[in-house]
Amino acid sequence: MPTIKDELMKAVQRFGGHAPVNGQRQLALMADAHIRLFKQIEDVNDAWSESIRRTKDAEAEFARRLADCDDAAKAVELSTDWLTSRAATFLAESQRFTGLWLTFYSDAVKAAWSGAAANPNSAPDGGPRTHSSP
Repeated sequence: MPTIKDELMKAVQRFGGHAPVNGQRQLALMADAHIRLFKQIEDVNDAWSESIRRTKDAEAEFARRLADCDDAAKAVELSTDWLTSRAATFLAESQRFTGLWLTFYSDAVKAAWSGAAANPNSAPDGGPRTHSSP
């Protein structure tokens, strides 16, 4: 199965055939960045789906145990335990999602900086850098 990078390189060949070496490098960097981006989006989606599944399972278990409870004191204890557990789960998931999003954004910033470092004479949009006089 062709990769995104292969498809982008084919497009360069179809629309002009001869991309400059810097253009090919920028295209390869862009393709790699897109691949990483889609992988990170997939990781966030998988984490979100798993979180929803765990929450659903925990709620079903709590409902089952509460329905089986015939003592008010035991019901209060079950509810307190469940709320404590949900608070801990919420904290852990918040930290996990924050980590995923920070990775997502830091990779984007790194990619932007590495692109600028690769060609210091180009502007962030890929065009020539213009220098203005003070």
